[in-house]
Parts: sequence; C-alpha cells; structure tokens
Amino acid sequence: MPDATARRSRSLAAALEPMVGQVYFSVECHEAYARLGFAPSPGLLGAVALPDGPAYFTSRGSLLGQVRPTVIAAAFGVFKPAVVTAGVEQGWSLTDAPTIFAARRAGAVAQLERVLGPAGDEVTRTATLLERAVEPLGVEGRPLYAGLESWWDDPSDPWTRLFHLGDMLRECRGDAHVAAWSSVVLDGVEIGLLNDLYMGLPFKSYVRTRGWSEEDLDAGEARLVARGWIAEGALTEAGRDAREAIEDATDRGMAPAVVALGDDLDAVLEVLRPWGETIRATGAYIGGPVDLWPNRDD
Repeated sequence: MPDATARRSRSLAAALEPMVGQVYFSVECHEAYARLGFAPSPGLLGAVALPDGPAYFTSRGSLLGQVRPTVIAAAFGVFKPAVVTAGVEQGWSLTDAPTIFAARRAGAVAQLERVLGPAGDEVTRTATLLERAVEPLGVEGRPLYAGLESWWDDPSDPWTRLFHLGDMLRECRGDAHVAAWSSVVLDGVEIGLLNDLYMGLPFKSYVRTRGWSEEDLDAGEARLVARGWIAEGALTEAGRDAREAIEDATDRGMAPAVVALGDDLDAVLEVLRPWGETIRATGAYIGGPVDLWPNRDD
C-alpha cells in the first residue's frame, strides 16, 4: 500500500474528529450523565463544557460492554490506568453499559442536531459512504472498534447512523495507534510525552490530561532519554523518525477504509469539514491533538 494512500486516513480522521469528538463536550450528554448520578460538567474552557472524569471513562468504556475497569484502562492505552479504573468503578456503581451507552449516543446526536440542524440528504449520503469505509475493517486487535460494531443496531435516523459509523472509524484508528506504539515497547506515559513533542506542544503539557503525575512524567522522560529518542526536552532525529513510523503504521491500519472510499473520500471531506468548522465555532468541540498532526495530505 503506497504511503500516500494510507496517509489520507489522517485527513479522514481530522475531518471526523469534531463530528465524533463532540460527544465528550455535549451539553446533552453531560445532563444525561448527571441524571444517572454522575457529577455535572466541572465548568467551561472557553465556550466548551468540559466532561466529568468518571462519566467520560464510563461512557466511553461502555463501548466495550459491561467489562471490568482494568479492561477499559487497557483499551484506552494512553491514560494512567489507576485513574481510569477508579472512574469506571464509580461509574458501574451508578449505571450499566447499555444505559450509559444509549445516553452517550443520544446526547451526541442531540448536539449534532442542535448545532447543524435536522438531517438532510447530505447526512444520509455521507453516512452511506462511512458505512462503506467501515465494511473492510476487521475486529482483530481492535477492541473499542469491535465494541462499537457489537452495538450497531442499523439505526434508521441519519444523524445516529453517521455518528455511530464515524465513532467506529475514530476508535478503529485509536486501536491501530495503540497497537503501533505498544508494538515498539512504549508505555502510556512515554507515548504521551512523544506526542507532545511530535505535535509541537510544550513538553509535558497535553500528556498531563491523561492523569500522569510529575513523577510518572519524569520517569518516562528518563526512559526515552536512555533510548535516545529525547534529549534536552526535544525529539532527537531517531525519536522523530520513530514517532513518525508509529503514525505511518497507524495509517496503514486504516488504509482499507481509504481504499474502500476511493475517489468518494474527497466528497466525504468536503461535507465533513464545514460541519466541523461550525461545531468548533459554536463551542461544541474543544479541539485536540488531531488538529496538530504533521504530514497530513491537506
């Protein structure tokens, strides 16, 4: 598979991100989780309503079904496991997987409808194309993607179809990414540190949102320095090459979706990008690492 073809998956992921990632900042989701007994949103960052930690871990973890908290921590990969397990233990004391999964999906769809309006023909057509993109993706080694596939109930509502299929593609890339970095014997704190530098962020900044302590970060940095991938708080040439190889491997994991779409990928991007801009402009999505990826084809 030519790298240029596989790399187009980065553009698909970037276009999908605000459409799907808005679920974690949806006012409708926050309100539904509070009715289940979770804490309300802890406040705003700009115009964006931030999620309660246990509600985030439990709602996203529900993609896997009613599993033990450590299984969810393992699938998430980049978060400190103890933080995830504590949040999910609290969550399972309040609700169950089917209930919070339904609240999560309904809240995401409600926000899409509120921000973008009722579903028209473009929503139906785009959902049909995303279904084509998902079709060749297998579940092997893709736990969160497999979980979402197991929840697929062939919904008739166009926004629900589009969100669920987009969520599958987003989590499939996440699964592929965890497989790529774990295969080169990195742990969650190490990949987080590399990500900060790869995306041009201040060192030890975004990684802190994943629950790691100062001691965790310092120890992870020391391991990466010993490996020759970081020096004086910056990526070495070897470190940059290794991090780019991880993203290339992630791209290859998503290449079947790009091939399945063929020339219609451009049509998908043309529709998703303006929607994403509207979602950002209305404070329904905060932005994230995907916006900072280098070497995208767009």
